[in-house]
Amino acid sequence: MPNNTTLLAAAACIAAIALVIRRRQKPQDDDDATRHVYRIVLTGGPCAGKTTAMARLSGFLQERGFRVYTVPEMATLLFTNGVAFSDLDKGALAMQQAVLKGQTTLEDGFRKVAAATRAPAVVLCDRGALDGKAYISDDLWREVAYNTPSHSINERLLCERYDAVLHLVTAAAGAERFYTLENNLARTESVEEARKQDIQTQKAWAPHPRLYVVDNAGNGGFEGKLERVVEACAAVVGLPVLPKHTRKFLLKSDPLASVFSQNGVRTSTFRATKTFLKHAPQRDTSMSYALPQSPSSYSNHAYVRKRISEEGSDSYQYSEVIFDGNERHERKRRISKREYELYLRDADPERSPVEQSRLHFLYENQSFVVHCYLDRNLAVLHCQAARPDGVALPPFLDVGAEIAHADRERFSAYGLAALPVPRAASPEGGRRRFLPPSKSDESEK
Repeated sequence: MPNNTTLLAAAACIAAIALVIRRRQKPQDDDDATRHVYRIVLTGGPCAGKTTAMARLSGFLQERGFRVYTVPEMATLLFTNGVAFSDLDKGALAMQQAVLKGQTTLEDGFRKVAAATRAPAVVLCDRGALDGKAYISDDLWREVAYNTPSHSINERLLCERYDAVLHLVTAAAGAERFYTLENNLARTESVEEARKQDIQTQKAWAPHPRLYVVDNAGNGGFEGKLERVVEACAAVVGLPVLPKHTRKFLLKSDPLASVFSQNGVRTSTFRATKTFLKHAPQRDTSMSYALPQSPSSYSNHAYVRKRISEEGSDSYQYSEVIFDGNERHERKRRISKREYELYLRDADPERSPVEQSRLHFLYENQSFVVHCYLDRNLAVLHCQAARPDGVALPPFLDVGAEIAHADRERFSAYGLAALPVPRAASPEGGRRRFLPPSKSDESEK
């Protein structure tokens, strides 16, 4: 069984990761040292949707020009790499010191790297320095915070490390039928224990001036919860707050980069390939009753996505889409390149991979994303900012018809993947096959 020395050694190894990062980066000037990098904590009770929210926030921020760095949860790193829960009884002080020191050192290492890139950046922390307080007594916490070697600090300083804290309430409080222990090997709490732990975590972060508590109430189910998380994050980093609905329009031609620069509009782009898998995600027992009320071709499915940023870096993601009655639930998690390649062996032969180029920009205080389907001669404009007087469409884009809600399945990546990829169709001919029939077409029938 690991002793105190072993636990502290584990913390030292974790901290060494950040030290290697620091030593490999180029010397920084004063501007780098003072460059602001947003640090946001994502915390909450057990089974609150933190993993999916982390993936959603990462994609949301990257699409809007931010470099995003994710700091892993220190306690989970320890528990999944040899540390046992029984060690907490005999080495609680050493354990919490290891977590606190390792967490803050990693965060500082990522912040320094982010500042050196000279690009807008956000460090997303999977839990933060004050989370440990929720798991131990007040007396032990004071001993941890004030006696951690080379890290004598107080709660005010720990709070000041972060621009905001987003607390997701456990599904055990308000969404009990979705509470599960299956998606986290380090989770053991019962429903009642999860509720108590959630309250303790909220209390631990109560001193932070920008603590956002995102519960399970309100409309939209889990998707609505994720939207509120994104809205809170957008407010912190100064982005327009998203509405709850997205409007989509066909573009008559693909937009050129020069058009945006000529109109003084900054853009950020990335490329993505979605590959749909043969296996459909299984509803767990809490969702087994919830069959769709009406037949739909847009059934439960899973896919993997490879994303290439403007800087050329790759990232990978696994997603499951499950329908619960009229609600759409999407669960996401980041995966490694090796996991991605293994998933590709399970690719659905009935659906072609979908290649997209996504271009994000802001116009008239509205957020837009252009989805260009590279092998299908199709471009769709997504407007993510509603206005009382309607959408202010960019006049420099050749915008066509709005996609009706009933037609959205056809224009989704899942729907397009089922269609044959045109071999050598002209851009106009390929685009025409997706357009709704014109009045002249209807009159000829």
